[in-house]
Amino acid sequence: MEKQKLIPSTGNKKYFVMSDVHSYYTAMKTALDQAGYDINNENHVFILCGDAFDRGDETLKVLKFLQSIPKERRVLIRGNHELLLKQCYESGVFYTADEHNGTARTMCHLCHFNPDFRNDLYRKIAFLEEKEWTKEYNSKWEQYLTKPFKSKKVKQVVDWIFSDDWVNYFELENFIFVHSWIPVKIWYDHGDGELHEDPLEDWRNASQASWKEAMWGCPWEHYLAGSLPKGKTIVCGHWHVMDFHTYLGHDVNGEENRDIYCGERLIALDACTAKEPHLCNVLVIDGKMCYDKYGNVLTDRKEAI
Repeated sequence: MEKQKLIPSTGNKKYFVMSDVHSYYTAMKTALDQAGYDINNENHVFILCGDAFDRGDETLKVLKFLQSIPKERRVLIRGNHELLLKQCYESGVFYTADEHNGTARTMCHLCHFNPDFRNDLYRKIAFLEEKEWTKEYNSKWEQYLTKPFKSKKVKQVVDWIFSDDWVNYFELENFIFVHSWIPVKIWYDHGDGELHEDPLEDWRNASQASWKEAMWGCPWEHYLAGSLPKGKTIVCGHWHVMDFHTYLGHDVNGEENRDIYCGERLIALDACTAKEPHLCNVLVIDGKMCYDKYGNVLTDRKEAI
């Protein structure tokens, strides 16, 4: 059973919520500055809805920033890329998916290796005939392709992510913050012949396997299936906001809209920073009001509550 992180929601607390930073520190910090976040302000609470690392080249800066925020003023929620990092580290080898997802890149950053050099070396070795192998190549293979799995720093980060410092969800009076969705149950209605979804009855205490599955799902599809907790607004990342604007907001220009999506009891944050490295969204919750990083009121807020 996972313990809910407790942060007082009363008084003058202001919450700054982000998701899917993916090792783009500059974009993250720029967006937080625009939103007015002050790491030294005791009333400012930072919430990350998962996917801190992978893809970008500023892993160490993101790590340093997250760890520099006082524990009582930060909420770090695991996402599928946190799961991928643990999975990769424990496997002891890089697979193609680890290259594609940026996990190998993150591990190299943590070990102070040049990930591009590692990739170039991998391609060279992959096309060598056995007779062309030399002690030099064997040495480099050991140093640049297997040493990350022996790195104390990588182990420390993986252990940290799966400690009590990180959680599967965070909850305020009106909001549930997750990476993608909460655990659900899928059931078949013999009357209408359709599959339906409901939140698990005790989703807060769901198994880690159920939470893992929830971190990979498509949030707007879960939303359309009706698996919303009563009286709560889901705040999520994981899936780029363009689809939310297109399929839920019926925005004809949705595929170009990277702003926060705010609908009825659903707020989505992922601006797809991995493909537009200068863009990050920040949701600011101040009392009963919600804003974007520019101070614009999210007009669907009343519907969301």
